[in-house]
Amino acid sequence: IGMLTMKMNPTGELPKPVLAINGNKALNRLDGFELTDVDKKIRSAHGMTGAGFTLIDKHGTVRWRWLEGHTGIQDIAKFPSADDIVKAIAEARG
Repeated sequence: IGMLTMKMNPTGELPKPVLAINGNKALNRLDGFELTDVDKKIRSAHGMTGAGFTLIDKHGTVRWRWLEGHTGIQDIAKFPSADDIVKAIAEARG
């Protein structure tokens, strides 16, 4: 299944699965989010605007990061849970 035919609703937020290529648009509409000019530039250059999280300590060292879809197309629109983030913070503290 390719991006043009794959349907998704990974977190169950949408009323029904939508084509993956329309996923961001559907979720943005649900959240009331509007792309900024920078978002539009990134989407134009890369075909999508992926999400990412970075945990940086007080010394500027990156302790944890997560990128949307970094393991493959099947992980687009899947995000770390609150527990994942809390665990990353705990591990960064040592």
